[in-house]
Amino acid sequence: MLVCVDRRRGPPLVTAVVLLVAGGCGRPQPRKTSPPKPPQTIVLWAWDRAEDLRFLKPGEAEVAALMETLYLRDGRAEPWFRRLPLVLPEGMKPIPVIRLESDGSALPPADSIGSFLWRWVDLKRIQIDFDARSSQREWYVELIRLTRRWKPHISITALASWCLDKPWFAGVPDEAVPMLFRMGPQRNAILDRLHKQGQFAEGCRDALGISTDERLPWRPEAKKIYVFHPHPWTREAFDEARARLR
Repeated sequence: MLVCVDRRRGPPLVTAVVLLVAGGCGRPQPRKTSPPKPPQTIVLWAWDRAEDLRFLKPGEAEVAALMETLYLRDGRAEPWFRRLPLVLPEGMKPIPVIRLESDGSALPPADSIGSFLWRWVDLKRIQIDFDARSSQREWYVELIRLTRRWKPHISITALASWCLDKPWFAGVPDEAVPMLFRMGPQRNAILDRLHKQGQFAEGCRDALGISTDERLPWRPEAKKIYVFHPHPWTREAFDEARARLR
């Protein structure tokens, strides 16, 4: 038997050739092999701090950058734009992340938020980051539906607890990113449930969010991995994060 396996990662390539000799005939018999897993896409979250990501080489990673925060208070939205520089490799466009911060008071009409999100849709993809309370979920779903009229690809971040059962936003955004970090006191219960289930509920399986400063609690099998770093990104930090995913 001769088996040739290339175990290099990124993208993983697996080639197997099996020669079976039976009865001295020496005639090779083909064996079906599992198709190789598609390569994972790595997306670096760039939060509101000075970031110089020119070290990224073509095809290594995408960047999702916090570009605007909307503070929702007393039925109004107050925008705050990114203040610190973001430097990207030539030709790279970031995925704009819009963070919604609510103090729990009355929310503005969902359609009034449209003018704030509209300015980013020319980049074709946007990500909304909102830790919606139970009482705010219907409003949030309406906001996503309204934004989809402009036909951008809409990604949302999601608390891991939202994705254990069929999520309340199922079928509305194009992508949901369950965050396996900063899970608070529910962390152990969430991970126990996740290990028993084997995966998140449908609608939360294509992407995953992790952080470089927390041990990987789950082997990332998602197609797209978003990575948070609590400090400015460097080549060394990126290489370490990528090595962990291998």
